[in-house]
Amino acid sequence: MTRLKDIAQDVGVSVSTVSLVLNGKSGGRVNEETAQVIRAAAERLGYYPNLAAKTLRSKRTHTIGLLADSIAGSPFSPELIRGAQQAAWDAGYVLFSVYLRTDRDSEELALQSLLQRDVEGLILATDYHRVRPVPSLPADVPIVCADCRPADERAAGYAVIPDEYQGAHAATTHLIEQGHTRIGYIGTADRRFIAREMREEGWRAALVEAGIDPDPLLVENVEDPTAPEGRRAARALLDRARPTAVFCFGDLIAMGVLQVAGERGIRVPADLSIVGFDDQPTIATALDPPLTTVRLDHHAMGARAVEAVIAAINGNAGHPGVELTPCPLIRRSTVGPPGYSTTI
Repeated sequence: MTRLKDIAQDVGVSVSTVSLVLNGKSGGRVNEETAQVIRAAAERLGYYPNLAAKTLRSKRTHTIGLLADSIAGSPFSPELIRGAQQAAWDAGYVLFSVYLRTDRDSEELALQSLLQRDVEGLILATDYHRVRPVPSLPADVPIVCADCRPADERAAGYAVIPDEYQGAHAATTHLIEQGHTRIGYIGTADRRFIAREMREEGWRAALVEAGIDPDPLLVENVEDPTAPEGRRAARALLDRARPTAVFCFGDLIAMGVLQVAGERGIRVPADLSIVGFDDQPTIATALDPPLTTVRLDHHAMGARAVEAVIAAINGNAGHPGVELTPCPLIRRSTVGPPGYSTTI
C-alpha cells in the first residue's frame, strides 16, 4: 500500500507538503507546478487515502444508505439504483444498498446495519409509487423517499416522486394532436396504486382542455394491471364504445389491448392507437409494433434523491416537500391518425 512517505520520497519533497496537496490545502503554500507533480506521482503509485483516518479527523463518513422495499424484483430497480449510485459517486459519497424482505424484522436489521456503518443519510425506495411508513432514526440522519410518499410527512424531509398527472396529460395530448377525439382510458381500481387517480385525471384534463367531453363509456377499469386483465378490458371497451385510441394505466394493460387488436384484425396504429405508461424495458420495445408509452424516469428519481439527502446532510435541505420528476412521452410505433375502419 502506497503511503504519503513513498510519494514524498519519489518526488523529493516533505511528507507534510504531500499531505497538504492531497488534502486540498496547498493553496498559497505549495506552488502549482510542484502540486501537479505530487498528484501525478500519487496516481502513478496507486495512492488511496485512508478513509478511516479521514473519517476520524472530519467526523464524516460520506456514506448514504438506500433501503429498498421489494425492489430487487422490479423491472425499474436497476435504473433507480444506477441513478443513485452515479449521483453519490459524483458527489464523493458511497452508497450502501440493502434490499428488504416483506417482514418488518428485516427492516430493523437493515437499519441497524446501516447505522452501525455511520451512514449520514437514508433513502427509502419502493417498487412502485405508493405510501410508505418511515422508520424512526436519529435526528441527525435525514431521510428522503424515492418513488414513494411518507405515511407521516413530518418523518421524512423530502420525497422524489413521478409526475403521474403530467405523464398522462402528455400521452393524451399526443393522441389529440394526432386527431383523435374518442380516446378510451383503461385504468385500475386497485387502491394500492396512488397513481391511478393522477393518471385518470391527466387523461380527463387533456380532453377538457381540448374541448372534448370525457365519455364515461370510454373508461374501463381492471382489478389488477396485468396483460390478461388488459385483454378483458379491451374486449369490453371495443365492444361498447368503439374508441379510435386507448390510453392505458400501464404497459402490461397496453400489451393486452394490442393482443386483442391482433385477435380481431384491428390494425395498430392504422385502426387503433395505443399508449402505455411505465416504459417497462422488457415489454415496450419487444411488442410488435413497439409501444408508444410514458417513461417513469427512475434514473432521475434515484439521482435526485441522493442530491436531496446530501443537501440535507450539509444543512441545505430547505423546506420539506415533494419533488415531481417529469415523465417523458416515448414515441414509438403504436400511435397514428384515427382511421378506425375494421369490423369488430
